[in-house]
Amino acid sequence: QSQKKAEDASKAKSDFVSFICHEIRNPLQSIVLTASEMWQLGIHTPEFLSLHNVLQDCIQMMISVVNDALDMAKIEAGCLELELVPFDLYKTLNSIANAFEPLVTRKNLVTLERKLDVSTKRIFYGDPTRIRQIISNLLSNAMKFTESGSISLAVSVEPCEVPEEYTKEKLSGKKPGEESHLDGGWLMVSVSVCDSGYGMTKEQQELLFNPFQQTSKDDYRKRGGTGLGLVICKSIASGFYGDIKVKSEIGTGSTFTLCIKLQALEFGDEVDYRLLSNHREKLSCQKDQEDLLKDKHILVVDDNAVNLKLVRRMLEKHGLKVDIAIHGKQACEMATSSNKYDIILMDLEMPVMNGFEASRIIKNERKLSVPIVALTGNALDEEREQCLEVGIEYFCIKPCTAKHCLELFESILIDGEVGKIYE
Repeated sequence: QSQKKAEDASKAKSDFVSFICHEIRNPLQSIVLTASEMWQLGIHTPEFLSLHNVLQDCIQMMISVVNDALDMAKIEAGCLELELVPFDLYKTLNSIANAFEPLVTRKNLVTLERKLDVSTKRIFYGDPTRIRQIISNLLSNAMKFTESGSISLAVSVEPCEVPEEYTKEKLSGKKPGEESHLDGGWLMVSVSVCDSGYGMTKEQQELLFNPFQQTSKDDYRKRGGTGLGLVICKSIASGFYGDIKVKSEIGTGSTFTLCIKLQALEFGDEVDYRLLSNHREKLSCQKDQEDLLKDKHILVVDDNAVNLKLVRRMLEKHGLKVDIAIHGKQACEMATSSNKYDIILMDLEMPVMNGFEASRIIKNERKLSVPIVALTGNALDEEREQCLEVGIEYFCIKPCTAKHCLELFESILIDGEVGKIYE
C-alpha cells in the first residue's frame, strides 16, 4: 500500500509538472510568434537589434527551463524514450558548433575549436535530437564558465562490443530486430567538450549530477539554470549504453566527455545518404518550395485569441489561405461542410469540445482524410499515443517558430510521413 501511495504521488507530481509546462508554453508561443513578426517588420536599428537579442535570449532561457522540467518529470516517471533513426553524426556536430559560433564571438576572447575525427563521417542509428541536447548542454555550460581562452569540441569513434544491456533487451522483446543495413557494427562515440574556465574542486564535481543542485549559490545568481541539465544528459546517455565523465582542476578548466554506443549503417557515402530519413534532406531536393504552400487551405483551431491572430498572420504572409475555429465543435462543422482543407492545425485543450474529440469525429466518424497537426504545449508520450488513437498524425510542440511550422507543412505535403514531431 505504501508503494502504491508513492507511485500515485510520483504520478501526481508528473501530471502537475506537465500541466504547468503546458500553461507556460501557451503564452510563450505568443511571445515567440510576436518576436518573429517584429523582426519581419525590418526596422533593424541598433537599439532594436539590442532589445531583440535580449528578447531572444530570454525566450531561449524560458524554453530551456520548461524543457528541463518536463524531461525530469519523464525521467522520474520512467517514460523518457529515445528515437532510433539514421542520422549523419558529422553534420550534426558541425551544425551544433555553427549554432554556438555567434555566441562565442560575442564573448570576444573565447574561441571555439573543432576537432572532429574523419571517422565520424558516416551514418549512425540513434536519436539526433537527444544527442544534440547533450552536446549543446555541455557547450553551453563551458561558455558560462569560460571568460577567456578557448573551448574545444572533439569527437572520436572506435569499434566496441555489442552492449550487454542491448542483448538482454533484444531477447526480452524490448528492442527491435537488427535492420539489414546495420552492418557497420557497434561503435563507441566519444564527444569531449574542453574549456579553459574556472575549473572545479572534487567536492563541486560530486554535486554535478544531483538534481536541482549547482556547484555554488553564486553560480545560480550569476548564470541561472535549473540545475537539471547534466542530470537529464546523464540519463539520456545511459539510454545509449553510455555515461558522462568529468575531469577538472581549479584554475585550469574542465573536460566533460560523453561516451555512448551506437550502431553504424553500412559504410560508404553513396549508400548512407540514400538511407537517411531526415525530411529536411528531402525538402532540400525540392524545387519551388514556396509554390508548394501557396494557396493551400489551412484550418487553425485554437481558443486563444492572441495565438489565432498571430498564427493566421504568419501563415497568410507565406501565401496560405487560413480559416479559424475557436473550439473543436466549430472545427468539425467547418471541416465537414466544405472538405476543402489541406491541413488542420488543432489545439488540444479547448472549451466546448477539445481537440481529441474533434479529431476523432473528423477522422473516424466523418471519414475525412485531411492531415491533422496537434499544436500542443504537452510533450509527454501518453498524449502523443492518445493523438494517434484519434487520428492525429503529426505533432507541433509549443512554442514553435514560423519556420518549424512551415517545414512541417511542407513535409506533410511532400512525403506524408506519419508521426512527424516538431519541438
